[in-house]
Amino acid sequence: MTAAPIISFSACGAPSAERRMTEASARNKVAHGLPAASRSYATRCKHEAPHSGNALNVAQYSELLAGLYSAVTESSMPYLHVNGINLYYEWHGPEMGDVVILNNGIFMSAASWAFQVVDLRKRYRVLAWDMRGQGQSEHPDMEYTMALHADDLAALMDALDIEHAHMVGTSYGGSISLIMGLRHPARTRSAMAICSIAKSDALSAAMFERWRLAALLGDGELFFRLVHADVYSERFLAERTDLVPAALQRYATLDLKAAVRLLECFQRYDISAELPMLKTPTCVVAAEREILKIRAHVEEIHRAVPGSEFHLIPNAGHVAVLERAAEVNTLILGWLAKQAS
Repeated sequence: MTAAPIISFSACGAPSAERRMTEASARNKVAHGLPAASRSYATRCKHEAPHSGNALNVAQYSELLAGLYSAVTESSMPYLHVNGINLYYEWHGPEMGDVVILNNGIFMSAASWAFQVVDLRKRYRVLAWDMRGQGQSEHPDMEYTMALHADDLAALMDALDIEHAHMVGTSYGGSISLIMGLRHPARTRSAMAICSIAKSDALSAAMFERWRLAALLGDGELFFRLVHADVYSERFLAERTDLVPAALQRYATLDLKAAVRLLECFQRYDISAELPMLKTPTCVVAAEREILKIRAHVEEIHRAVPGSEFHLIPNAGHVAVLERAAEVNTLILGWLAKQAS
């Protein structure tokens, strides 16, 4: 349940007229690559990350995001009304590539995958999207369920004429990847779950309840201060002293009512009994320094799902997609390459 998005957007529901706007210009801009400055910076980021073990600082990351996402977020406003809700989505990469769908951690947005999109878009058609209650999708005042999220995604795939896709998700989104394999197996070519579990144990359940109570206080900055130590490794927090001030600004605008609904959704989540029925090719990934969704519980998924793969990311906390982006990307690309063979 990734608790530290790179960017958190407020609720935004696009009217049907907006979703009819053509995507062609935005797709062309994304398909032809980053602006030169951002492209060179993304390349430098990729080469530096394995050596330093760090992601970019906040200013550098903002520079990368500006180049990668401006064409989509400013010109196309891509929304579709499906399954009774307006969902925000972004396309990246060649139109004829195999489709990879990125499923967000609980407080992430589509933009939070910037480090992964930079590499994945070179070979694959990448769909990033915000679930109901997240980012730029609508935040309806209702009970959310994991099955509903999966059905939302299946409806979005229908609307975008996606027959099937590879699912890659982290934390909350990794659970969605697994549920897609169980609930919509014909639409799910493979499922990858990074730092995800099948159900909460007593310790993680206590953490999630603390998060829910913290969100109910109604103070975004306080909420971040109360939860962030659960999701980052000690090393990352020590090295990234710029993280907290920048994150406090973002969390000040987090929709905490939606956060509560998402947390309550996860508190009800348990697919442990269904895992042996999962026939979709499955890969699960744990983080070595994880304290929220620990390695042992990720390995439980591996043992329960026939033929699944297990990998461990060294020196990473729960937000491995940020802390160890290069290693995560290598695992994703390697897994996807195997599915084509």
